[in-house]
Amino acid sequence: MLAEERLPHRGIISRSAAAKRREPRQPKLVPALSDVVLWSCFVSWSARFSPPIPLPGGGELATLHDARAFLIRLPRHEYNLPRWQTALAAVLMVGSDGGPTDFARIGMMQALRGRPRRS
Repeated sequence: MLAEERLPHRGIISRSAAAKRREPRQPKLVPALSDVVLWSCFVSWSARFSPPIPLPGGGELATLHDARAFLIRLPRHEYNLPRWQTALAAVLMVGSDGGPTDFARIGMMQALRGRPRRS
């Protein structure tokens, strides 16, 4: 015998009848791997700064790749400072969205200068 359930306003009906009234489940759509676009394929990390960004200890940052590598090598306590997080966001925005390299250059220059922004 089928198990029964009581609905508040309809009385007793069988579970199979209740299941028939529910909407059918929609299958989860998982895109095929070939349909997924990997945005990292479109990142142009070879975009050059003009002029290159001079570093305080000598050397320079000539490309977005150099800036990203410099940011990754920062010590953890410096990396977490808001000025470096802002510079990182600017470098990633330019690298991933293809914006003007001047945005990344300005962010890096402000972070290297080390002055807090005006409020």
